[in-house]
Amino acid sequence: MIGVIHTSRLLLRPFSIADADFICKLLNTPGWLNFIGDKGVRCAADAIAYLENGPLAHYRKHGFGLLMVTRRDDDLALGMCGIIKRSELPHPDLGFAFLPQHEGYGYAFEAAQHMVLEAPALYGLTELLAIVMPENKRSINLLQKLGFSWQGSIRMNQDAQPLHQYRKSLVPQTAL
Repeated sequence: MIGVIHTSRLLLRPFSIADADFICKLLNTPGWLNFIGDKGVRCAADAIAYLENGPLAHYRKHGFGLLMVTRRDDDLALGMCGIIKRSELPHPDLGFAFLPQHEGYGYAFEAAQHMVLEAPALYGLTELLAIVMPENKRSINLLQKLGFSWQGSIRMNQDAQPLHQYRKSLVPQTAL
C-alpha cells in the first residue's frame, strides 16, 4: 500500500473515490485541457471511472502513481503529483498538475522535488522521464529547475502531436 508522504508544507497521499469532485474540477481547468488533454470527465461518475481506471489501477499494477497533493495545515486540495509508468516510455515519468489558484506558490516544485528525491528509495527507480507540450513553458521551467535535461521530441502515438521529453538520472554522480 502506498503511504502518505510529508513535505514541509504538503501531504501527498493516494487518491480515493472520495476525491471525485476534486478530480472533476482539476481535469476541467484550462491548463489541464490545453496541456494534458480532455479526459471526458464532466461529472462525479466520470471522475470515479477516471480514478478507478487511472490512479487506483496504476497503484495496483505498479505500486506507485499520481498522488493527491494537499496543504498540511488545512488539508486544502491543491493538485496532483507523482510517477507514472506508461507503456510508450522506457522509464517511469514524473507528472504534476495543480489548480490555477494554487500555482505560483512553489507547491508544484515542492511536491515534484520530493518525488524526485525519494523515487530511488521509495520505488527503486534510477531514472525518471517527463513529457510536456512544447508550449507549456511553466512545466518546462519546473522540470529544468528540478535538473531534468531535454532529450528531444517524442510522439506517444502515431496521431499525437510531438511532445518534449526530459530525463533525469537518479543515480548519484561520483567525483572522478
